[in-house]
Amino acid sequence: MIRKANLNDAEAIARVHVESWHETYKALVPEAVLESRTNYEGRLKMWRQFLVDESLITLAAIEEEKIVGFVNGGKARDEIEGYDGELYALYLLKDHQGKGLGRQLVQAFAKELRERSFQTFYLWVLHNNEPAQRFYVHLGGKRVSEKNFETEVGPIVEIAYGWSDLEILKV
Repeated sequence: MIRKANLNDAEAIARVHVESWHETYKALVPEAVLESRTNYEGRLKMWRQFLVDESLITLAAIEEEKIVGFVNGGKARDEIEGYDGELYALYLLKDHQGKGLGRQLVQAFAKELRERSFQTFYLWVLHNNEPAQRFYVHLGGKRVSEKNFETEVGPIVEIAYGWSDLEILKV
């Protein structure tokens, strides 16, 4: 089940965020980067702020009455020509991947964007996260940009995948 997240979900979303970072990025980023972005208290504070911000879209994936994943986004933060929306974060616990929940989260996010009159969106993915890149291509995403993401240990390359037609993601 996918539903809109609310302030009561902050702790569960922060937990999924931190656990997913460890599961996904342990082999992809230096340890210092991983540790700096997986402080539970910091993520909890961040999610408490995000979940009351009505300009953001945050949806939760629920299995057995527990949040096992989420998607978050809104207005584009980077100037990529032709794109007005951005998916900021998509995380799903490893044990719940491969069941269609990631696709459902992206589709529900696209639906929310359409309801808010957005026409397009993009997202950023690490250049060495090949499983995520394959997933986004499978959903119809096209490579539209590249940038360096500055970290404590230097830049990491990110690739943007974009959807110029939200209709292809209709549920």
